[in-house]
Amino acid sequence: MTTDEGVSGWGEITTTTKLANRALCTILRQIGAAVTGEDPARIEYLWHKIFRSFTYMGSRGAAVECVSAIDIALWDLRGKVLGKPIYELLGGPVRDEIALYTHPNQAKFT
Repeated sequence: MTTDEGVSGWGEITTTTKLANRALCTILRQIGAAVTGEDPARIEYLWHKIFRSFTYMGSRGAAVECVSAIDIALWDLRGKVLGKPIYELLGGPVRDEIALYTHPNQAKFT
């Protein structure tokens, strides 16, 4: 996601098949068109605007994954604009270590 001032925020999601990833890309393009021109600082407003657009599809699945990607990108944008890491924007660290998760190699699922 990139603002009109050229600041980029990154939010990432994936699935296990190429076809499903293409479907996510289609949803993300539609969301992009819906939020173009909006103020990226209004994270909660944009989250609700996007989520409500998909309410009829339920509260899980591909559409909600896309909402998550946009939400993460908006927080990344805010952190970059303010020059702070996202964990500080969310209240600061709560632990010194976290468990690490790695996604399996997608090549074997396609």
